Amino acid sequence: MALARGLVCNELQPTPTLLSYIDSCLDCIACVAVCPSGVPVSDAVSRARELLRAEMPPPLLQQLVLRHALPFPDRQKWAYPLLRILPHRPYSLSALPTITRPLRPSLTQEMAPYGQSRAYRVGYFVGCGQDLLFSQASRATIEVLRYNGCQVVTFPAQVCCGKPFTSYGQPEGARGLARRNISAIETAGLDALVTDCATCGSFLKAYPELFSDEQEWADRASSLASKVMEVSQFLVNVPLRKGQTETRLRVTYHIPCHLGRGLGGGEEAHQVLRAIPGIEVADMAEADSCCGGAGNYLLRHPRLSHRILERKVSHIAAAEASAVATSCPGCRLHLLYGLRRHGVHAQVLYPQELLLRSYQDRG
Repeated sequence: MALARGLVCNELQPTPTLLSYIDSCLDCIACVAVCPSGVPVSDAVSRARELLRAEMPPPLLQQLVLRHALPFPDRQKWAYPLLRILPHRPYSLSALPTITRPLRPSLTQEMAPYGQSRAYRVGYFVGCGQDLLFSQASRATIEVLRYNGCQVVTFPAQVCCGKPFTSYGQPEGARGLARRNISAIETAGLDALVTDCATCGSFLKAYPELFSDEQEWADRASSLASKVMEVSQFLVNVPLRKGQTETRLRVTYHIPCHLGRGLGGGEEAHQVLRAIPGIEVADMAEADSCCGGAGNYLLRHPRLSHRILERKVSHIAAAEASAVATSCPGCRLHLLYGLRRHGVHAQVLYPQELLLRSYQDRG
């Protein structure tokens, strides 16, 4: 915090050493959560990154991905294989999931609820990593919403939420994507805007902060942000339809940083799991501690990311669960790698995948 403040107040000059310190922040928001004075440390770090990156731009490969892949959903699949050619690969090649068939191009713009009149009109925000790597989980989210009385609306013009741009100190890029998303979604007449990516959800909630100097856009952003919920947060207030068939499984739950501290959630996912007959929910020590994935953190600091991951994997192993549930594609990818690397045999999935199985499985 002292370094960020010194840079923002022109008491320190941008240097590669200062960048390395500021860039080592996980953006897990833990410091904000425990600060007795409520100091917005993450805001100061974001501003410091912006000032540093103005003098020392990200490497060319990262700039290409930010500018020419993330803003265009049909190009994102070409960026993912770059993980295989980075000089310091964050994952072994065998640990990288294969790209799934993206869900977004096949989605009907409006999908009716199953077997009942519509109770809610819900927008579904498709996260980039989710659609690229775990599209089956995205489909499960949509199906579970439909089983719970929701007319699900999707948005062909939706793009990346913009969070990766702020991680690299480029808020104008994030603002550009935010404007496109607000324009694509705001007239849909939604009761809620639901996502199954905690990082997307917390950043959508923060859209008004991007437009502190643009009142019209700040107002439009606030209107959208007021409707954003992670899918478990929405489901437990429907009220949630309980599962139908029994699933014998011991499950523990990892709370993503941007769900627990960014959206104030986590307990709702436990409620979703407990709504499935036969599920045993196992407590995990430090369930809300960062797994070390932190979006693109593993690309910038792979050694530190792996050290944090080792602690998380040890807690998962101690829970003696056969499955780990979570609510973030970045966490899911990182946990899959960590469990495989350390020989812990547990699947990683989302609560709504298990719930959908309970709805549909007829034995």
